[in-house]
Amino acid sequence: MTMGGSRDLNVVLRLQDKFSGALKSAGGSMQSFGRSTKAAGTSMTRSMTLPVVGLGFAVAKMAGGFEKEMNRVAGITGSTGADFKRLEDQAKQLGATTQFSAGQAAEAMGFLAMAGFDTNQIIAAMPSTLQLAAAGNLELARAADITSNIMSGYNMTVDELAHSNDVLTKTFTSSNVSLEQVGEAMKFVAPIASAAGLQFEEMSAAIGMMGNAGIQGSMAGTSLRMAIIQMLKPTTEASARWKELGIELRDANNNLRPLNEIMEELQASTTVADDAVLLFGTRASAGMARLMSEGGGALKDFTKTLENSGGTAELVGGVNMRGFTGAMNRLRAAVEAAAISLGDSGLLEELTKMGEKMAGLFQRLAEVNPKILRWGIVILGTMAIIGPFLIV
Repeated sequence: MTMGGSRDLNVVLRLQDKFSGALKSAGGSMQSFGRSTKAAGTSMTRSMTLPVVGLGFAVAKMAGGFEKEMNRVAGITGSTGADFKRLEDQAKQLGATTQFSAGQAAEAMGFLAMAGFDTNQIIAAMPSTLQLAAAGNLELARAADITSNIMSGYNMTVDELAHSNDVLTKTFTSSNVSLEQVGEAMKFVAPIASAAGLQFEEMSAAIGMMGNAGIQGSMAGTSLRMAIIQMLKPTTEASARWKELGIELRDANNNLRPLNEIMEELQASTTVADDAVLLFGTRASAGMARLMSEGGGALKDFTKTLENSGGTAELVGGVNMRGFTGAMNRLRAAVEAAAISLGDSGLLEELTKMGEKMAGLFQRLAEVNPKILRWGIVILGTMAIIGPFLIV
């Protein structure tokens, strides 16, 4: 080989070495870039994508739950258009400004609707119902159920709701009963007491006084109901005993006299322990014996206290919502209010469309010939088996 040929070969070899080095350097840079990109992608997935997806699901769940409850209200009340919008707006407003969420408000509206309340009555009843729930530390829906049952049993109007809730609150804060127990007792006694013309406040007082002796809830309600029935239609033996005691059960208009007057006269008469069973029946005897021992004066005083109980539900509810628990309830309601607003911005609508499309896809899939589906499963299974071998 000539000298010139040797120099040319050396040049080529040096160029080749430089080119190979450049390629290695470029390859290393690309690998480094790939690792950096992968790390950035992983970091973004962890710090942004997953939280955003999680937030989206949380928003969809809360906004969807509210939508479901409001649809239930619309179905029961038959409200549409402007009437439905008023109910929805009130539920959102209560959720944004009180310790109860919009979803809870919508659920309570459903109970009021089932009790026969129309749109205007529901809107008027909700603020007082919230006060009762806060005072009794109850779920809003349960408070709505209790108050609507009592109103129906006593044929009350919405205008009387605030006072009845004050009476209920004063009853359970002044005696050994809970709001749940007063509501349960009223469920049994309210219809018959209303038909007999007996005062709501007096029945509440009697429930509270029975509760002080451990006769609570359905037991107290049953005792009062059976006693009223026995006084309206006493047995032959009971009628004879009432006459011996010189006690008239009805007034000049043939209505049942107030319970406190009857109890007062019983206490002043020559009654014996067995009289409670004879006059009021076995099932009512324990509760009525308690009222007889307390006397009509105590029942009358408690009744008067309940008559003057205005503002009690609001006061007690406000006290119960102070401090950490109230703050957490308000925070939860505010978070749901924000989620509902996000859902109303279009997110819930888009997710609804997506869900409908997916449902349609699976419906069409269900209609495909089973033989084709079987071959599809075979192909997918084969691909699943081949995949690991291709990786190897």
